[in-house]
Amino acid sequence: MHAARDAEVRLRTPVTRVRWNGRGVVLDTPVGTLAARATIIAVPPSQVAQGSLGFAPLLPIEVLEAHHHLPLGLINNAALRFKKDVLPTDAAEVLRLRRNDARGLSYATRVGGSNVFSATAGGTLAHELEAAGEAAAVDYALAELVQILGGDARRQFDRGSATAWAADPFSRGSRSYCLPRHFGVRELLTRPLGGRIVFAGEHTEQSAYGTLHGAYLSGVRAARQVIALLAGR
Repeated sequence: MHAARDAEVRLRTPVTRVRWNGRGVVLDTPVGTLAARATIIAVPPSQVAQGSLGFAPLLPIEVLEAHHHLPLGLINNAALRFKKDVLPTDAAEVLRLRRNDARGLSYATRVGGSNVFSATAGGTLAHELEAAGEAAAVDYALAELVQILGGDARRQFDRGSATAWAADPFSRGSRSYCLPRHFGVRELLTRPLGGRIVFAGEHTEQSAYGTLHGAYLSGVRAARQVIALLAGR
């Protein structure tokens, strides 16, 4: 399945400003502009809140505040690949080491039926491991897994990699959360703006925020809204 088989995709062309003071929208990029009748803005709320993506004229205050009220938390993953299966059972499992310092990882085993484990860290630990660097994050994940499975896990270790979402300039975090007393801001961001701007992303989904399927559902909703907007003109 190729969802964008017939779509023109341009890489390394970040939009820096959305101009919506005319009949449609004009998108400014480092390599020129793109004009459209309507646009879907599917970027992390941090990009709007921090001004990385600008708007002219400025967004209505309630829309801008909604992005500020949906900051991004941090969850990072370290992928560990092994030369052979290191589990004593045939089932895919979720493993955790019992510890009392809130510095443990959660391991999803046999990802996609492979010999890859995905270790998940959140909160303060995620920030600390990211700051320490990719190699340190992989070493930390492997060391704890060895405590769970024994030395064979280290002997069979092949290679690893780790995400660093806080440092990613196009994200600055990984999953949105809603600040207290601002429950309705997700729904606010599902409303088309000016008949030409529609927001999408997991942060706009009230019941599936912070998930991949939430991001997908928001894209379906946004596409339908744009189709309706264009059909009404």
